[in-house]
Amino acid sequence: MWEADTDESLDGVIATDVVALAGVLGGTGPVTTEDGTQLTSETVLAELLHEPYLRYKKQADADEFFADAAGRSFAKVVAGDGSFSTVIDALSTASGEGRVLVWSKVAAEQDALEVAGISGAFLSGAAPRAGGIFLNDATGGKLDYFLDSQVDVTRVVCEDGGMRVGTRLRLTSRVPSDVKDLPKYVTGLADVPKGTFVTRVSAYGPEGGRLVSTTLDGAAVGGRQGTEAGRDVNLLSVDLASGESVTYEFEWTVPQVGPVEVWSTPTTTASGRLSVPGSCG
Repeated sequence: MWEADTDESLDGVIATDVVALAGVLGGTGPVTTEDGTQLTSETVLAELLHEPYLRYKKQADADEFFADAAGRSFAKVVAGDGSFSTVIDALSTASGEGRVLVWSKVAAEQDALEVAGISGAFLSGAAPRAGGIFLNDATGGKLDYFLDSQVDVTRVVCEDGGMRVGTRLRLTSRVPSDVKDLPKYVTGLADVPKGTFVTRVSAYGPEGGRLVSTTLDGAAVGGRQGTEAGRDVNLLSVDLASGESVTYEFEWTVPQVGPVEVWSTPTTTASGRLSVPGSCG
């Protein structure tokens, strides 16, 4: 996309999120945007994920604000302001949570990034033992600030030289009542009542393992089941109105014993990486 828009060739890409930025701002100190908004480690989530949509009714105006905030934040980091050690610690924590991802066009560098676990290459060899639980907004809006998520490992059982792992995903909507006053590009383009989330859930088993079962609030659900990159996968969809919660439970097998790993989508309330000691071995 960058090359199509700019005719410039990229050597690499760094992707991050606002939670990672909050940690970085704890080291650099506040950033003040052109319109006078102050971004601090305590305020940046609301100031970048919600408040602009109350101030700007046009998407183009909001995009201009975001571009300014991103540019000034990056400049603050590059300038080396504040505590360098705090910034490095924050980036290290964010990387461990899957909030900082890096791609390099240099093959040897990309291989090293995959080994380090910061390439995001879940389906291309970076985490063969890990299961995955990923979220994708299908509302076509900007309400994810109000979606709480939590991923847990609920049980690990020895089985035939490997493990059977139980995991749980809980989703809760805390969309406020005044969301109906927001523009449609914020509340979403999906044909659902304003303030309703439509979220796609993709659950993957480990390479060589099996995705054994999926339940929603205790009842078995089918979804769209298949395989991708040597993994069982189940694709599901859930609608959440304001105040509603759902709980998915997944069970998969791992063909080896050892630590249990789960990759997931990092959100404002949950890390994107989970690792717990296995009960076998």
